[in-house]
Amino acid sequence: RGDKDLAMTLGPGRWTAAEQMTMCGQCHRLPEFVPAGQRVPENTVLRRFQSVGLMLSKCYTSSRGALSCVTCHDPHARVTGNAATYNAACVQCHHKPPQATCRVEDTDCIKCHMPTREAGVNLFFADHWIRRNRE
Repeated sequence: RGDKDLAMTLGPGRWTAAEQMTMCGQCHRLPEFVPAGQRVPENTVLRRFQSVGLMLSKCYTSSRGALSCVTCHDPHARVTGNAATYNAACVQCHHKPPQATCRVEDTDCIKCHMPTREAGVNLFFADHWIRRNRE
């Protein structure tokens, strides 16, 4: 909306992760607002709706209600180009079996598991449907 400060008022201690996701979904959609047959990774439209992708990812479904948008970042703040910031969030969960880290020796989890993808003509978003990508 042009606001200079879009810092979220969400976070640990204020809302549960499920409440946060429901709130985010009011603007960014929820999976139940997408027909079941369209909830597939190949649906490029879903790339625009980060909460849908996140809620369909195994990271979210396996988190037992702990993962939300603010687990990794302030969704309304400027995106940082610092991969270490996001990798640290990944490693919070993926540090021991059965949530072991990726076998690929890389320091940029996001590059492989949440790559930037086109969601329309010259419109790019990080794909929040966290998964092993076959590309």
